[in-house]
Amino acid sequence: MKKALVILLTLAVAGGLFAQTFTWVGHAEGGFGMLNRGDSDDAVFGAIAPHAWVNGTRLQLELNGVNADGNAGFRARFRANISGTAAGTNQPFIHQAWAWVNLFDGLLELRGGRVFDTALALQDPIFGSSLFSNQHGFLGYLRPMDILTVGFGGFVPTAQDPGTTWEEGGLTLWGGVGVSLAGLMEVRAQLNHSDLVTNAQVGVQVTALDFLPINAFVRMHNLQDFGDYGELFAYAFVGLNLVENLDLNLGGVFGMSQVDNTDPFMAFGGWLQFTGLGAIVPRLDAWFVSGGEYNFGYGFNPTGSNIDWVQARWDSDMSYISIRPALRFRATPAAWWEVGGLFNIELGDVGAGGGTSDDTFTWGLFTAVRIGF
Repeated sequence: MKKALVILLTLAVAGGLFAQTFTWVGHAEGGFGMLNRGDSDDAVFGAIAPHAWVNGTRLQLELNGVNADGNAGFRARFRANISGTAAGTNQPFIHQAWAWVNLFDGLLELRGGRVFDTALALQDPIFGSSLFSNQHGFLGYLRPMDILTVGFGGFVPTAQDPGTTWEEGGLTLWGGVGVSLAGLMEVRAQLNHSDLVTNAQVGVQVTALDFLPINAFVRMHNLQDFGDYGELFAYAFVGLNLVENLDLNLGGVFGMSQVDNTDPFMAFGGWLQFTGLGAIVPRLDAWFVSGGEYNFGYGFNPTGSNIDWVQARWDSDMSYISIRPALRFRATPAAWWEVGGLFNIELGDVGAGGGTSDDTFTWGLFTAVRIGF
């Protein structure tokens, strides 16, 4: 497997030898926050990031190259997560590195290296956008008509963060299909399968009405033994853009585990954002959560749905109401500073941050910054 990884990464680097036009982009982001539980005299301080899966400061650089004909090239993305808590993230690592080529006037696209699926990925703020996400392998897209994309490929199963061990499961096969009806809707479905696990997902985005966008999604884990160990997650969000510069999004998430002695996971709520003040953007998130917990170490994520900081724990005693106001100051679309707060009322017998709970009130403050270049 390690030899295969070396070959794939070499392929991605070799794509740069044929490129004649180069572009690069990058950003740095990070923040700091404080959390205080009502049943504790000590506040928790720590580094946070605008993305819930990174705890600390991130530096990212991305280089893209394209040949003179525009039908072949490469992408190389490097990251360093300073002060991160995930294993191996405190040193620079290769996040993405692949070579690509378009054949037969765009009918077929092939990629190889440490690849990310972009054609069939979903606008998913909760679970991650694709079942082929930054994996070591190859994939292809077949586009027989403008509205249809068929994806296929395979990857060596390995954790996405460096410093972790290889999984034994052979090659994971991946496939998907996407149908895009411009101005109406998009449907995208995927499945991956190995000797260890089979997962599937399907998503629908309805854009027929500008003032009423709809986004729905279902993901299923462990289909190979779903009756005993399967998991199902589903969500739906509806945007209500009836007033100029005022965006209201409402929705819910439902999760179910087939493992014994587990309760469903649910989250219902939404967020309100006003963009009519120029560089200043106020926002308010409000959620009711049951069967999950918030984790200060996962950050506050002011850019997405503000729900990916919730971790499913399959325990109905973990329930709470969460309100998160925030104020963003935008210098440019890629550079901003944000301040905000977190106010949670725990309703269950078990605190969402661990330990016992008796209607505990938890509050926190944070500040985060992002600079694009």
